[in-house]
Amino acid sequence: MNWVADLDTALLRLLNLQWAHPFLDQVIPVFSHFSAWRIPLIVLLLFIVLKERLRGLMIVAGLGLTILLSEGMCSSLAKELIDRVRPCHVHDWVRLIEGYCPRSPSLPSSHATNITAAVTFLSFFFPRWLLWVMIPLALLVGYSRVYLGVHYPLDVAAGALLGAGCGWAIFVAFKKLVFPRLGTPLRLHHAHEKKKSSRLRRRSR
Repeated sequence: MNWVADLDTALLRLLNLQWAHPFLDQVIPVFSHFSAWRIPLIVLLLFIVLKERLRGLMIVAGLGLTILLSEGMCSSLAKELIDRVRPCHVHDWVRLIEGYCPRSPSLPSSHATNITAAVTFLSFFFPRWLLWVMIPLALLVGYSRVYLGVHYPLDVAAGALLGAGCGWAIFVAFKKLVFPRLGTPLRLHHAHEKKKSSRLRRRSR
């Protein structure tokens, strides 16, 4: 497994050191700070509730549970079990853009876990075109953790996998337990789009 660690370190050096730029030093940290996205997130949640009513409230509640699950699985379980030291405590060449190296374990990245969990859960309820916004945002959040020198690329990849599993698990739970008991239609946009496209194909014949 040494080649995995060597590749991980090589990618860290590439993204954190060799592909650095003063402009990126100013822009990339924004994607690591929740405070910068607080207002857009509140607006998004309000939009979901106002547009979808009861269904929207359930989606927002599911999103909250998704974040709670992903954060718990990542910070309270996976990080403590694996206990990997962050790269900024291991390699003296790491550029710490913000001058601070957290003491908490490195693997997996909680930022990558939480954003991927949220995107995975929401992707079941909204049109596919919205994924063209959400997925790049998730990728930038993960990239920012490596660029800032506080995570290895493998930390981000592991966090994304864990987050995707958490988002899918909460969706399945809501699909089987919550929506049916409240008598609210699930209305998955992806399924709606497939039915619409199949109708259009039948009409064109």
